[in-house]
Amino acid sequence: MTLGRRALFLSPFISGMLLQLLLQVQWLRRVKKRKIIPEADVSLNRKTESLLPSSVSTLAQKREEEKIIPEADSEVPVELDIIIEKQGYMKECVLYCALFPCDYEFSRDTLYGHGLQQMMYKLGNDKTEFLNKHSLGVRHRNGLDSETDVQKIQHLSLIFEGIDKINFDILRNSRHLKTLLLHQCSGSGLENLLHDVLLELKSLTILDLSCTEIVELPSSLECLKGLKYLDLSETPIRRLPEWTDSLCNLETLILVGCLNLCGLPKCMYKMIKLQHLVLDIARQLQSMPIGIGKLTNLQTLSAFLVGKKDSNRITQLRNMNKLKGSLCILKLENILNKDEARDARLHDKLHLTKLDFVWSDLQDAKVMSEEEILEHLQPHFGLQELKIVSYGGGSLPSWISDPSFTQITSITLYGCRYCERLPSLGELPSLKILNIVDMDELVVIDRLFYQQQANQRQNAFPRLEKLSFDGMSNLEIWTGIEEGHFPCLQLLMIGFCPRLTALPSLSYLNSLLHLEICDCPKLPCLPEGRLPSSLKCLMMKDCPKLKERCYSEQGEDWAKVMSVPTLYIDNQKISSNQ
Repeated sequence: MTLGRRALFLSPFISGMLLQLLLQVQWLRRVKKRKIIPEADVSLNRKTESLLPSSVSTLAQKREEEKIIPEADSEVPVELDIIIEKQGYMKECVLYCALFPCDYEFSRDTLYGHGLQQMMYKLGNDKTEFLNKHSLGVRHRNGLDSETDVQKIQHLSLIFEGIDKINFDILRNSRHLKTLLLHQCSGSGLENLLHDVLLELKSLTILDLSCTEIVELPSSLECLKGLKYLDLSETPIRRLPEWTDSLCNLETLILVGCLNLCGLPKCMYKMIKLQHLVLDIARQLQSMPIGIGKLTNLQTLSAFLVGKKDSNRITQLRNMNKLKGSLCILKLENILNKDEARDARLHDKLHLTKLDFVWSDLQDAKVMSEEEILEHLQPHFGLQELKIVSYGGGSLPSWISDPSFTQITSITLYGCRYCERLPSLGELPSLKILNIVDMDELVVIDRLFYQQQANQRQNAFPRLEKLSFDGMSNLEIWTGIEEGHFPCLQLLMIGFCPRLTALPSLSYLNSLLHLEICDCPKLPCLPEGRLPSSLKCLMMKDCPKLKERCYSEQGEDWAKVMSVPTLYIDNQKISSNQ
């Protein structure tokens, strides 16, 4: 089995254990202090090596000189053979590790389940035997040679330092090849060398050219009708040819880090089997591909740029209900009205976990139409993270405080300058992080911030751990914290509130560990009552009145702060013995 530069092909049920395994291997490789250790102590021992095909076993033997033990002060990882013995399905994981350069970085973000996932499901218990017979990992810096039998190879990973170091003609005999991954390929002209070879690789389904110096795709790639996975990330490629839409079975297209990319093919809407379009849309594209709404099988789409034409309006999202993970919707100022917003049917995108709403430019005055538009962009109740940026309305949508959002853990309100009141976010049962930045028109934070009904007795913000207010240029008063509010709050940050004159009592915040108050020149004193005994760190900066009251034993608030273990005032650490 083979892995690519940015993708790991595996069935989902082993992904968690495999990541643990790979991270341990990576950790062992990167420990600086290297020593030869006894065979009995090697994490990848002979019992494990017996699982490898001969070509990979040879590689394991070549790594004998690289065996290491951790430094004395490092945590020793669980031995890999113990994991494998306890989890029988981990046997094929060992095959993966031998196919990568020693400096390869594994992370959860690189775990993509694609073609080989289906293959493993079909193979069942015979998959390891199949892989032993049909997979090959080549770690030789000179690549393939004439003695290599490539006719039966189905999955191939090549590691080489330059295109002049490998004889691509040998690959013409690999007519059963399904997976081809190139690592560390430097030098120009790769597209010319691959052109004739690809004509013979009719069975190819996975092609990884990431981090190569390929500038344009060879035209012979158009003949690979069975291609399902194409990785061009971190390459200088300028454009994708218009014939790219003829790759009708392509499911994954990765273009991350293609800084020279000018755009996507005009007829990309024909690639109806595409499931993963992976690129930084916000930075790499000026507009969405025409008719992208026809790609109803898309699961991965990092962003959507709202356009002014019918072919790229927000209504293109209407039937894209398989979208998963994160989606950032930008240029929301191009939405015409509430009906168009409603037609996007965001509430039907049940697999989205994170959603960002971003307007490009803030208007000089509040825009009432934006209130209606955002009200009709309500997502599904299973959303976990929400961000609203540069919103020009005077109030936030009613749905944002609906307790039915039982899974939402993080909300960021950034640059909502014309909002005059905070919604009742205290009733969201799972909210852990709340960041509010640059809300210029907000003057008062009162009880409505915690609960919609003043006579309600339930605890407000029952799970909140981090709360920050920053850039509230007109905020004057914050009141209303009562017993039972913020039972889990650990971090409270208040910054650049030049008109703030009063804070609520913090004595009920029994979990508070860190309190930071910066750029609040009119704040006359610390809140009434004691500071919570749980407080470990208090930082104050550019708050002259607070400094005067807290800096020394003569200060009126010294008794409140003297017991805080770590106290900083204007970046100076203050000691209780001072």
